[in-house]
Amino acid sequence: MIYGFTSFGFEGELVKIEVDLRRGIPACDIVGLADAAVKESRERMHSAIINSGFEFPRSRILINLSPADLKKEGTGFDLPIAVSVIIAQSAMELNTDTLVVGELELSGRLRPGFGVLAAAALAKSRGIKNIIVPVENKTEAEIPGGLCVYGVETLSEAVDILMYPKDLQPEKPSDEYNSKNNIDIFQNAEGGDFSSVKAQPVLLRAMEIAAAGGHSLFAFGPPGCGKTMALNRFHELLPNLSRDIAVDVAKIQSLAGCRITKNLSLRPPVRKPHQSVSLEGMAGGGKQLRPGEVSLSHGGVLFIDEATAFNYTVLQVLRTPMDTGNILISRAGRNINFPANFQLIMAANPCPCGKLGVKGKYCTCTPAMVEKYWKKISQPVIDRLDLRVPVLVPEGKDFINSQGKSDLREKIKTAVEIQKYRYKNKKELYRKNSKLKPEEISSVCVMTENGKKEYSTLLSSGELSPRGAASILKTSRTISDLEDEEKINSSHIQEAAFYRKWGDSPWDILEYGKYVEKNHLCIK
Repeated sequence: MIYGFTSFGFEGELVKIEVDLRRGIPACDIVGLADAAVKESRERMHSAIINSGFEFPRSRILINLSPADLKKEGTGFDLPIAVSVIIAQSAMELNTDTLVVGELELSGRLRPGFGVLAAAALAKSRGIKNIIVPVENKTEAEIPGGLCVYGVETLSEAVDILMYPKDLQPEKPSDEYNSKNNIDIFQNAEGGDFSSVKAQPVLLRAMEIAAAGGHSLFAFGPPGCGKTMALNRFHELLPNLSRDIAVDVAKIQSLAGCRITKNLSLRPPVRKPHQSVSLEGMAGGGKQLRPGEVSLSHGGVLFIDEATAFNYTVLQVLRTPMDTGNILISRAGRNINFPANFQLIMAANPCPCGKLGVKGKYCTCTPAMVEKYWKKISQPVIDRLDLRVPVLVPEGKDFINSQGKSDLREKIKTAVEIQKYRYKNKKELYRKNSKLKPEEISSVCVMTENGKKEYSTLLSSGELSPRGAASILKTSRTISDLEDEEKINSSHIQEAAFYRKWGDSPWDILEYGKYVEKNHLCIK
């Protein structure tokens, strides 16, 4: 039996191709909720079959795409329909199930498509071992492993494979993807040296904590203070993905129309959408219900730079996936669920003119303008951010005398390994302190006596929401892991609370400046 593939959500669905030749006026009908692109395959298929040297049936052709209640979309049905018609004409029966994907040119040559990785992964899960795809998509189809993948350039080659099957052994996963060989969690990761990020030790420390525990991070400060430059390189601090998660990431990229032309990358994805991104661009959707930026950053980083320049509703979309790790898209009775387990990194200016909090400069914004500007980032979104860092413009002498850090990965590696062992019974994406469920916090975030006293003092202040209180404990757990300490002590709680106290108001940038002067914080 010949199967096609339609991209329906993250997994997609296999479609059985049935062809019936009967007497009557020559015609070709396609049934089974086919969209315009699939119905147009009749004409492409007719020309491709004749131009490939095959005889087109002089019969009435009925092509059924089942299940009939599932809408079929895309041009990837050209090749499976064409080979099914040729096989029906030859009255030959296939002994094995085969998945066929590809778009035909009128000459009979094939064009590469998208969603091939998702199709191959689904075929493997359904027990289908043979796959025929355009030769440009062969590498992509081989990623799941354990499949006989045939890359073809023309319709004739696809028919030859089906009628005269070759005895090929399934592809075996490369040793490159074997997790046992990936001893270094930063293998093949570029950069990692932040010595060029000067005079911002607080921001670098927050980045270290965020990378170690998977926490969300928000940096706000005047233009030119260095926040964007540092956050643009945040992904260099993240460890490699497991092969299973890397395959899921590649599947999402394939469904979005990105062609996988090289070996599977174990590095986390990084998405940096522009401020003009639409609601559908961020959440996903559209006519073909493709994944958006929140899904394309699954397993990696979603960097929102100049957050106050984004549409208010676009930022609101981030709330649910930050809590659940997935996003449900509903369009005209169709519900699609895409994974969206990302790490949110945000940056913003404190006011429209950008001079608020800058020594020697005068902010020309009225208080009402500043408040309106800041409200573009809703309080529910800010409340979901574990680490908030005010960033000041460093003075000249501090900038000249300061040195960045070049060894951030060492402590991060220690913390990541501790978490992997602690959460070894969980899925890879949930082996992070930031993903702790409320019922797990008390058993994982064990505090010393002085830690309990410090935490009780924080709670008694009444300034923390329940989410904020839980966030401080999870962040404290990460800080203790960075220090390779078994229990959370008062210093860990204090540091976590420090990063939590800022960001609710744009005026915090002024309060932070006073805090720096009062405590004589020197930048080294």
